[in-house]
Amino acid sequence: MNIQSIFGDDGFVNDWEAMEALWQYAINSKHLIQDPKENPLILAEPVLNPAKCQIKQAELLFEKFGVPALKFANQVRVPVIFAEFVCLSCVV
Repeated sequence: MNIQSIFGDDGFVNDWEAMEALWQYAINSKHLIQDPKENPLILAEPVLNPAKCQIKQAELLFEKFGVPALKFANQVRVPVIFAEFVCLSCVV
């Protein structure tokens, strides 16, 4: 068995097909209460996430999954955002 990470040595996604499959599994999971096509999405990202990664993430989420709005949030700020505004979440 060969197990590989979807992340490169720099900690950023390098296998976008695997990332898409992971999001597909999470979004189509029966545990997700809200329809992602009807609700905005907050995406936690590393502090120094390159713009090309943000663009690819946005492209996948808007075009493949039909999210209506997307907010990139620094990983440090995510707990604060959840504490202030969000009642339901799905962490992948």
